[in-house]
Amino acid sequence: MSKSLLIERLQNFKDEVIDARTRETYITAIPYFVGNRIRHNTKSSREFSEKISQDKGTIAMIPEKELFNRSTLDGVPLVEMENDKDVFNSNKAFYEKLNFAFNEITNKIKV
Repeated sequence: MSKSLLIERLQNFKDEVIDARTRETYITAIPYFVGNRIRHNTKSSREFSEKISQDKGTIAMIPEKELFNRSTLDGVPLVEMENDKDVFNSNKAFYEKLNFAFNEITNKIKV
């Protein structure tokens, strides 16, 4: 689903779910977006990264990494894989980017 379609559907939902007496919406959610599967070595990913980094609604970017597939196949969360010294040492830059992204998400959505 495209971002613009998602925003449009959320707005329609906000317009439909209203208090009958006050005519105000019950929905106060603010949509945030996370760019994911961003590769460092493709032109399209670099263009995508540049474009979404300028979008105020984008709160983090998650890099593409085979570890996501390994995590899913093995049923081991990435945070547990990070505790393995060999995995961490061979993927240190990835974990730094991932932890930075998680911190960005946490910091930007505090209420």
